[in-house]
Amino acid sequence: MITSRSAKTPKGALLPEEQEITVPIASDRDIFTARRHGRTLALQLGYSPTEATLIATVISELARNIVRSAKHGEIELTVAKDAGRQGIMVVARGAGPWLADVPRAVAWGPFHFG
Repeated sequence: MITSRSAKTPKGALLPEEQEITVPIASDRDIFTARRHGRTLALQLGYSPTEATLIATVISELARNIVRSAKHGEIELTVAKDAGRQGIMVVARGAGPWLADVPRAVAWGPFHFG
């Protein structure tokens, strides 16, 4: 079940500033669903179609890693705000071995653009 949290807005009329979407990931079909939600959210926030596609691609890869390595998990998409700018925070969670060397994988810090 895909969950979405929003305050003070009617169903189907989520404002990007209030939107959080959690997509359970267990199959290839779920990868597509997470990608679609990420792309839609990016467009709602004013990203160009090309940027929205790049964001969707990142989400696809994270979801694919969940399916391959963890077997099941979730992708959480949240609107992030900092210094008057908006972005999308993507959190991938899963149960499984994930990365053997986490400190090396995150040594360069979080990935972002824009």
